[in-house]
Amino acid sequence: MNTTSQSEASLQDLLNEGSQFIEARQLEDADAVAQELLRRFPEQLEVRYLASDVESLRGDAIAALRHLDALPEDLADSPRILLRKAQLCLFAGQSQRALNCARAVDLLEAKEPELAALSQTFTELGQLKEARNCLLIARDKNPDSQQLLYLLAVSEAQLDLTDESEKHLAQVLEKSPTDPGALHLRSQLRRWSENNNHIQALRNIIRKSTEPLLTAIACYAMAKEFEDLGDYKESFAAYDAGAQTYRKLVNYDEAVELGAQEDIRDTFDASRLASLTRGAEEPGPIFVLGMPRTGLRLVERVLAKHSAITPGGELGHFRRFLGVLAKDAAPAEVSDAEATLAVDFAELGRRYSMAARERVGDGPRFVDCTSFNFLYCGHILTALPGAKIIHMHRDPLDTLYSAYKTLVFGAHSYSYNLDELVNYYLSYRAQMEHWHSLFPGSILDVRYEELVTDSEGSTRRMLDFCDLAFEEGMLDPDVASINTLLSASKVLPPLHRDSLGVAARGGARFDDLRQRLKSAGGEVSD
Repeated sequence: MNTTSQSEASLQDLLNEGSQFIEARQLEDADAVAQELLRRFPEQLEVRYLASDVESLRGDAIAALRHLDALPEDLADSPRILLRKAQLCLFAGQSQRALNCARAVDLLEAKEPELAALSQTFTELGQLKEARNCLLIARDKNPDSQQLLYLLAVSEAQLDLTDESEKHLAQVLEKSPTDPGALHLRSQLRRWSENNNHIQALRNIIRKSTEPLLTAIACYAMAKEFEDLGDYKESFAAYDAGAQTYRKLVNYDEAVELGAQEDIRDTFDASRLASLTRGAEEPGPIFVLGMPRTGLRLVERVLAKHSAITPGGELGHFRRFLGVLAKDAAPAEVSDAEATLAVDFAELGRRYSMAARERVGDGPRFVDCTSFNFLYCGHILTALPGAKIIHMHRDPLDTLYSAYKTLVFGAHSYSYNLDELVNYYLSYRAQMEHWHSLFPGSILDVRYEELVTDSEGSTRRMLDFCDLAFEEGMLDPDVASINTLLSASKVLPPLHRDSLGVAARGGARFDDLRQRLKSAGGEVSD
């Protein structure tokens, strides 16, 4: 549609056209329509919402927020707009404003999809009870919704409300016995026994299934229940079948992923480091990073028992702001790795700190345990020279086994094929060796096994590294979360001790991997 015809088009015609451009990801055309709409109908809610969507898809949450903030007061307090503001604030790192917007939503006025989305926002803000409350209200509005019952079960599992979660999963599975999400979550809620398990039912589902996703998830669920029974041969066979099936559903390009990691190592070298301007020396963040399933969240919980340390969880802010600044800092034709070295590192540190502090408050230290930050240790120490980095690592084979058996929807795409998983692991090790060589003494390696067998010694070493004194009571058990905290005996509870040497459960397949890792120069126990 040209400019003349745009000016003659009705409000609804233009909104429809703009929505079609957005759906097709034709952002320049969508922006042209949005500008015409803003010129002619600046106070219309749908106009501002469309313009906000365009900016959001461009990655500019602040500009997207400005459009919604420009709405008249009588339109700005609708559940839809407050929810959208909360989502945009969350993306922009404005956690407190996001929480204020989320809490301003009239839950009784909000529609069911809005309540479900609001629950997710509360979850991302760490407000799990409020997330569940949204879903309870949504469930009351539509008690037959399978999706709401499942989301409610997930929320209750996160709150350790196991009985309630199981009750809602049972309601889902009563009507939909092959609901994939419900099958997977049910298997994770408790340890199953010879007299209480669903293995035969899961076998039947796998045998009859013609849907790859259902087959994969049922395999993972059955594998978990076999593992609880101590039948590790059957368990690994089911994990293997599940992983192979799920891999076919995952879009993962190994050459692209590992090439990007190698590009970071090649680009961020000693000569480039010497040319970079560092950020402020302000202390604060403790980055706990490494491969998944190596004890990152456990370390966070241990450290958070110190009076000067606040847990932050997987903040994810650093990579987000690095990407935003890199996008504007270098020409489009340069590599992503090259673009990250063109950013203003002082500004990167400032934005990260501001967003993190929105979430964790003003305490002396806080933990960010985003695992994939291992990719950016050099960027972190340049932007935040006062930061501390704790690198968690574990027996390589145990790391591979634990990653291979863990289904993470929408993430860890490298972990569903053993060859690809080993290649990713070797690239990760190369990444950490690279950062150690550039920043000697700035990254503390902590072995998961040592944390299990010498909890006090490992804790003291981490605190020394963070310039903090050991405090009495740090190793006391936490009754509310005994399975994830250090016990009074100064060793980890049985759940964690049982995780040592788990690669043996993989049998001959992992014997082959041991030889491959040894050939690649990895430290592997015999």
